[in-house]
Amino acid sequence: MGIYSRSDLLFNDYEWNEPHTHVKFQGEPDRNMFMRYEGNAMLYMINYACDIMNCRTKTEAGRIEILLHEKLPLEVRSQASVFHWLQKEYAVPV
Repeated sequence: MGIYSRSDLLFNDYEWNEPHTHVKFQGEPDRNMFMRYEGNAMLYMINYACDIMNCRTKTEAGRIEILLHEKLPLEVRSQASVFHWLQKEYAVPV
């Protein structure tokens, strides 16, 4: 389990259609579509990014959520491309 959980999410407009155990939310980000309004997809990406980018606090994880929720361009679609975008954006102060 990661640093960030459903109760930590800053936004409440997520859908919860996919189980958190779904294969799309395991391992490294890949070419699967990132579902930006699916809560478990958001938690997967936040926690994966925190693990790789050495985020240790819920505040840092919340910053990642804000970036994904508010700044992620619509043309960035696959999990892998979302993660690469996030790595670049996280280095820049919000």
